[in-house]
Amino acid sequence: MQPNFTNRTSTVLIIDNDPDVIAILKAQLSEEGMDVKTCAGINNISQLIADAKPDLLIIDYLLHAASGGELCREIKTSARSKNLPVIILSAYPRMVIPKENLSCNLLIQKPFNIKKLAAQVKLLMFNYKHEPIRLPVYRSPMIAC
Repeated sequence: MQPNFTNRTSTVLIIDNDPDVIAILKAQLSEEGMDVKTCAGINNISQLIADAKPDLLIIDYLLHAASGGELCREIKTSARSKNLPVIILSAYPRMVIPKENLSCNLLIQKPFNIKKLAAQVKLLMFNYKHEPIRLPVYRSPMIAC
């Protein structure tokens, strides 16, 4: 799945079970001009991506029904969504999350600075827009936002 960067607004899909995090992210990213879709629970990540058609996914590492890391691996191994940029948010210290277990483009530690996170989202989508094939999949660099 390639992000659609035509003349429409870029869509960000947020998956998090914390309504406060969802509200903060949605408010900031909407203010930045993005269309924000949210989901607190998840049954089928492939179907959710097909329905939402996001250009970027922000997912919490620890969800009620699944691990954000597991969902990210599922996304990155699917031919339809392997190029979808994924940001994982985590309250866990960097040493708790095995680096080899994540396939996200960016891992951001909670608590985060919302303005810096929004800038990272824009940068990731800009890089993806201009070089969608060459954008590296980082193995869990912990960014303190």
